[in-house]
Amino acid sequence: MQRTAAATAPEAYATRGLQQNEARVRDLTDLAGTQGARDFAAANRDATAGQLYKQAYDVGVDLTKMTPARKGEITKLLSRPAVQDALAQARTLAANEGVNLKNPAGSVKGLDYLKRAMDDQIGGAQGNEQRVLVALKNRLLTTIDELSPEYASARKVFADMSKPINQMDIAQAVADKSINKLNDTLKPQSFANALTDDTAAAATGFKKATLESTLEPAQLARLNAIKEDLARSV
Repeated sequence: MQRTAAATAPEAYATRGLQQNEARVRDLTDLAGTQGARDFAAANRDATAGQLYKQAYDVGVDLTKMTPARKGEITKLLSRPAVQDALAQARTLAANEGVNLKNPAGSVKGLDYLKRAMDDQIGGAQGNEQRVLVALKNRLLTTIDELSPEYASARKVFADMSKPINQMDIAQAVADKSINKLNDTLKPQSFANALTDDTAAAATGFKKATLESTLEPAQLARLNAIKEDLARSV
């Protein structure tokens, strides 16, 4: 019946099809924050967390008050070859930003640069090497958080404010893979192929990220609704 009606009034059906496509694309790009929402969220996160990190750097930590157990943990960590490599990289990272770190392990800022260097190591590693590096970094973060509650607070704020950014990045990745750049039409099969946990992992940079663990239930429901609507259209 629909095909018969479409043959009788092709212009009306073509117009309705364009309207439906526009609605789907608008919903997807709204989730992606393409009207400046993503850039605003990122700038706000960086400014807010950056101020908290600076406060943590300024407060510092009294290394003389460390417990013997914590001193022993730091000594063990610093003796690991991977951490030694990260220490050298941390000095280079800091120097490139105009920061002189004689002893990266001797201050909150230095330890933070060490953590960043280990992030870079993890990003370039695979398999067992990556697993070991992640474990070492987690031990390092536990130590820094205990030595500097201010640093722990800054990290939490950064992580919390990163969540909506990660959500928008996932929607943007789906849009990039499924919207035809020539005519702005949403391609059903491409959308279905893009709406996967692999896309979530690639968009966020976290290999264990999934759509369900990163997106809010309402956001995932909106994406699935677009997928179901596209399925009905074909």
